[in-house]
Amino acid sequence: MKTLGRLSVALVIASLLAACGSSGSGVSEPAGKVLALEVVAIRNAAGTADRAATAQQLAQLRASVSQLRASDDLSAGAAARIRRAADGVEAQLQLLPAPTTTTSTTTTTAPAKPGRGNGEGHGNNGKGKEN
Repeated sequence: MKTLGRLSVALVIASLLAACGSSGSGVSEPAGKVLALEVVAIRNAAGTADRAATAQQLAQLRASVSQLRASDDLSAGAAARIRRAADGVEAQLQLLPAPTTTTSTTTTTAPAKPGRGNGEGHGNNGKGKEN
């Protein structure tokens, strides 16, 4: 991955972590712990340049934000900040290298079936029928 791409993703993830809050940020302590773990998972997936895993972790984060907001563990402002930061990470996913697919083909050959052959080297040294 290009250094600029890594830097951009790292900066956006840092802003996501910051959006998850500290004291007075509209994020309860339990919610902050949950979200911090999810941000680590996003960072790890992005660090391995795995688009699919990063997108999956972002989806999990968004689901958690919705649940935490519904249970009043996140303020509306905190939820909006986290969603904006997640959107920024998602936009940066295009900077990760496209996944490559490697296919291999294996050809197997069945062993030859035993047959009568051409008469050379089979039974009675090729001198006619066996008795």
